[in-house]
Amino acid sequence: MPKSMTAFVTQKYNHEHYELIWELHSVNHRYLEVKFHVPEVFSDLEPELRKQLKARLHRGKITCRLHYHPSIGATSEIQINSKRLENLAALRQQIMTVMPDIASGSVTELLNFPGTLIANGTDYTDSKKHALDLFEQSLTGLIEIREREGADISKVLQQRVDLIEVELAKIHQMRPSIINKQKEKLEQRLESIKADIDESRISQEIVFHLQKLDVAEELDRLQIHCDEIKRLLRQAAVIGRRLDFLLQECNREANTLAAKSADADSTHAGINIKVTIEEMREQAQNIE
Repeated sequence: MPKSMTAFVTQKYNHEHYELIWELHSVNHRYLEVKFHVPEVFSDLEPELRKQLKARLHRGKITCRLHYHPSIGATSEIQINSKRLENLAALRQQIMTVMPDIASGSVTELLNFPGTLIANGTDYTDSKKHALDLFEQSLTGLIEIREREGADISKVLQQRVDLIEVELAKIHQMRPSIINKQKEKLEQRLESIKADIDESRISQEIVFHLQKLDVAEELDRLQIHCDEIKRLLRQAAVIGRRLDFLLQECNREANTLAAKSADADSTHAGINIKVTIEEMREQAQNIE
């Protein structure tokens, strides 16, 4: 079953001395793009976190944010990184020289800037281990949500394929009648201008034009593409790009089908197919 690329999950871990919160947000994207936002003391975990994520996800724009909150009773001495604050103050002064009307910012905003506070005597070994474990749980939760939404999208796509096949069956049924009508029109047109044209040449011209107007090839290709889409929807693999390609091909065949339509009924069926394909393309953009 295909997976969606849209999901959001949050997981918490409460410890005696701190609280960890992972927030994972996933949206559709052509490739896999990952961004981590973690406190500075956890930055060394990022290579392992990326490795975990890339082993389980293949497409989507993923934002991973870790919140670390020491408990009120935690015993660690917090100190100010004076050099860091001096650098920030100098940068702020330069900015205000160029933009004097800009807000200068509060002390709280400065303290929240990475590296301005230093926690002495704090051992983060335990919290880092729990951060890794919690991330794996969060990633599992994200994948479960993507799978559930992917199952729903798959049902919608299957319904749309069924609608296309209904329209294809209608055109197949109308095809002999359409060919006869086209033949009659061609014969009448040629009858009015044939003059001294040889009868066999007229027959050849009629056959040639009927072959050009016949939609059998487009109907067959659309059916083949529908069969392949249904096969893909039964797979658990990454199918998004393949599905998008097939729908582009379906759209190309549907355009040719519409261009060859010879009466109102076949034109209406062709339009229905084109609209349904477009609906499928919108849904497929979110498939991994």
